[in-house]
Amino acid sequence: MQVLPGSRIVDAITAAGGESPDIDQTLADKMINRADFVRDGMKIYVPKKENIVPGQSNIESTKQSIVSVNTASSTQLDALPGIGVITAQKIIDNRPYGALEELVSKHVISASLFATLKDTLSL
Repeated sequence: MQVLPGSRIVDAITAAGGESPDIDQTLADKMINRADFVRDGMKIYVPKKENIVPGQSNIESTKQSIVSVNTASSTQLDALPGIGVITAQKIIDNRPYGALEELVSKHVISASLFATLKDTLSL
């Protein structure tokens, strides 16, 4: 799927067929900034209800899903392995990120920690 330059995430979601009733709306609202602009190579992860184990809190389920470095709360970031309260605040203080690799180039986290976490992070 392709969207035009200058499109927003909400435009990409619409172009992909819209939001499914299977998504976890509460978690999606916390993780996805629909007003953000789409960038080349960007991944947009939309959490599904089936990815949540009954009885888990949103914070616990976030540990198993993708966390946006541009919109996640300090608590959500702190829940990631290797990220503590201080690093979570550094991530927040250095926003916005245009690419995940900026976490390393801005000296927010180490390259080895980035390699461990990159599959659980999004913009």
